[in-house]
Amino acid sequence: MPDRDGYALIRQVRVGEGERGERIAAIALTAFAGTEARGRALVAGVQAHVPKPIEPAELATVVANLTGRNTTR
Repeated sequence: MPDRDGYALIRQVRVGEGERGERIAAIALTAFAGTEARGRALVAGVQAHVPKPIEPAELATVVANLTGRNTTR
């Protein structure tokens, strides 16, 4: 995104949600794995911070948990 980063995008999405009363699931899939990056992502409005690299099955589990579709709980 040439004029903003993912943090700005999710903040904008969250503002719009407040107007409509809905919540969109959001995961930060990033190369930045430190606690500072995780905190920044969570403060911006994501529900999960997932550092790369990640195995496809692990990502699928994160998505399933976030969307409430995990049947192995």
